[in-house]
Amino acid sequence: MGFKSSPLIIDARGHLLGRLAAVVAKTLLLGQRVLSACEGINISGSFFRNKALATRSGTVPLRAPSKIFWRTVRGMLPHKLARGARLLTVEGCSRASPALTTKAKRQVVPSALKCLRLKTRRKFCVLGRLSHEVGWKYQGVIGTRERRRKVKSGSLSQAPACATASFAPRPSRRSRIGVAKYQKIIESYGAQVNGWICDMDS
Repeated sequence: MGFKSSPLIIDARGHLLGRLAAVVAKTLLLGQRVLSACEGINISGSFFRNKALATRSGTVPLRAPSKIFWRTVRGMLPHKLARGARLLTVEGCSRASPALTTKAKRQVVPSALKCLRLKTRRKFCVLGRLSHEVGWKYQGVIGTRERRRKVKSGSLSQAPACATASFAPRPSRRSRIGVAKYQKIIESYGAQVNGWICDMDS
């Protein structure tokens, strides 16, 4: 990842927790600010195993997915020194809101993707569901905002039909002459041929 003055926004859906935290920690040490949406992060291991590990002490100190990811990153930084403590503030690693990521470019980390790093038969769980089960109360709110963001970003990315139609490939004059003989044969069977599109009568 190259250095940018603006925060680096990571779409953390489908990423493994530990691998993504390692990359984010190294990126923070290089001086790059990082924002990430943490509800879709995956954790290797079954859901019941991870829930038992999260509640083994009887209390859950951090319930929000962003805080769980923040604590994971904290363990990979020298957070007891001034340098590491400064990186963990709001200026360093924090959560990216759905409204912020509507128009911004979101990055992925290939070395942390579950589909590339975890075998297909292995069990995994989603951090958002785990947080909801241990007391996080904002799963519905974040889900609603995320659906609105997808609708808004989808409408922004859709191109008008006339713009895409102008890029449709057109046959050259030589190719039209070459297929004219076969076009007549096809039309004799009751098919309507328009350029390269053949519509058979039902």
